Amino acid sequence: GWEDYATDLLDAGVDVNICSSFSHSLRESELNCLSRMRTIQFSIDTMDRDLLRKIRHPADVHTMLYNMNLIKAAALVNGGKPPEFTWNITLTDRVAEKLPQLVASARIYDVKTIVINDMVDFADSQGGVKSVFELDGAQFLKVVESFETAKRIALDNGLTMAVPQEQLLMKKKEAEMGLIRNGQEMSNSVVIKNIPQKYIQGMGRVHIARELMCGVREGKTRNCLEPWIATLISADGEV
Repeated sequence: GWEDYATDLLDAGVDVNICSSFSHSLRESELNCLSRMRTIQFSIDTMDRDLLRKIRHPADVHTMLYNMNLIKAAALVNGGKPPEFTWNITLTDRVAEKLPQLVASARIYDVKTIVINDMVDFADSQGGVKSVFELDGAQFLKVVESFETAKRIALDNGLTMAVPQEQLLMKKKEAEMGLIRNGQEMSNSVVIKNIPQKYIQGMGRVHIARELMCGVREGKTRNCLEPWIATLISADGEV
């Protein structure tokens, strides 16, 4: 299986990290391989089991958390140090309200880093979710309220909460509040126009990347956040 290739890389001294939903029963060989990695990223959007199944089928939060503990245990059994776990969250309209609960749960499960990404809209995506940037008025401000509560929980408990699109969230918050005070409706295009929406990093992250790499010519690495520092192996084997 895949772990054979990853183990060969680990044996050769390569720093191997992985990102997955880990929603299946892990074999012993997989556990041993994963336990040797430095960082493991879990794609987990909510602690609501039923909701997560709907938006990330067949993801099961119970299985994910169980696997995380099995990986830690395998590391100790093998005489190593457990990997650092990061939770990757895709912030959508369906999960935003329960973001504080997810961040608090990260503290309980000793997860030190949380990365909150914007949604990328693919043609075959399922779950009936949409980017929070598509919301307007009171709906969007409710998302911001949940976000700010989650951020406070993270700060109070020593967690790192990385939010590449935070600047865009705050800009849209200011615009929404200003228009609500004036009794006006707001189109989401006011804030997010001219920001690409079809890249893997999410429209907020691509926007920031373009600002940081404004001197790079088109066709090079303008849409890449970390050029030439790592090799990414996709689920289909593409490098």
